[in-house]
Amino acid sequence: MVYSREKTAEVLFILLVSGLLLWTGIAGIWGHKIQHDYPQGYFATDAFQHQTRAQWIKDNGNYLLEGPYYSSNFNDIIGFYPPILNHAAVLLSIVSGFEVYDTIQIIIFLGAVFGALTMYLIISEFNKKVAVLSMPFVLFLFALNGSRVGWLWGHWPSLIGNFFLVVFFWSMMKCEKIKKPYLLIALFLSGAFMAHTVFAIFALLFILVYFFFVSKKVEYVKTIFFSSILCFFATFYFINIFIHTWLKTQPYKFSIITSLQGFGDILNLTDFGYYSILVFIGIVLGLILAVKNKEKAIIVSLFILLAGFTNYIGFERRAFNLRFFWPITLSIFFGITLYFLINKFLTIIKKDFKLTHFLILGIFLSLMVFYSLSGKYLSSESAGLMNPQVWDTLTWIEKNTPVNSI
Repeated sequence: MVYSREKTAEVLFILLVSGLLLWTGIAGIWGHKIQHDYPQGYFATDAFQHQTRAQWIKDNGNYLLEGPYYSSNFNDIIGFYPPILNHAAVLLSIVSGFEVYDTIQIIIFLGAVFGALTMYLIISEFNKKVAVLSMPFVLFLFALNGSRVGWLWGHWPSLIGNFFLVVFFWSMMKCEKIKKPYLLIALFLSGAFMAHTVFAIFALLFILVYFFFVSKKVEYVKTIFFSSILCFFATFYFINIFIHTWLKTQPYKFSIITSLQGFGDILNLTDFGYYSILVFIGIVLGLILAVKNKEKAIIVSLFILLAGFTNYIGFERRAFNLRFFWPITLSIFFGITLYFLINKFLTIIKKDFKLTHFLILGIFLSLMVFYSLSGKYLSSESAGLMNPQVWDTLTWIEKNTPVNSI
């Protein structure tokens, strides 16, 4: 197969942005090493909670019950936690030979990369040049406390939920372009349910938004109906547990909160510095295009933007969990503004840029954003809460005390 210059430039651009995301994320906090003798990059107890539960699943061989050593020594508690992340970490650990405390982090950071690439595909449905100009914005992901706290403080199910929400959006945009779209929609909606159930709720809300603002066709209704049936059967076991556990202990109640209340910083639109100006301009331009042309990609980002403020209508910190992915899901507003300004300039000088020119510009912008944020990324000096001495102590206790001791 012979690749055109345009296709080659696009591949190089995607590899660059993906590489920079990994470099600024997991590579930095891992000291650029793929394996470790103890957990690194764990900055809060929630992170250890997920690692401990995943390790139990690997040791036990299944997740029918919770581990007694983290359940007050009860050995008959049904496994109630969203299973996707933990099972994926165990499977990757078995296949790769890496420790679970490493594989579980690999998955959440790869989720960010593939989430960004999926958003690139979504924006490309609108305008590929805008998609290229949007991608450099995702490099804010691990530079701002309000977004990277999700990876460092253990909001890991939320991150996987964000990933499934993005790929769900992509599957929705493919409704009229592929055969049997309900299979993809059901797959990703089920993933959202079993990654972090609140993200499935956001997905269901988006289905309503899509119906009222984009498509009221009978085929769309049929697709959603079949998707719902498949999703119901795929998630029935977990949803039944969810209803009798999480829904009873954390029921919906109206409240207004403006912070994560001890769960870390929150991301605000003004946190991007001077780049925030471009984002605000892009939101205005996006609103105009959404109303005028019903552009699906823009409607997706506007939905995420508004959903990020549902902390004012009772979604509490779950609204802030959506903001972890804002550098990805709101990147289109950054790209629209740049595209508008560049087009105005090209009109004045009576020139035209092809996609290849935009890809070269995208590479330059990505490096520029990376350089401007380089002082904000975490380094290997920030290894987290764990150290070799404490880990050796915990390992010794595991090997030298009875299984059922408290």
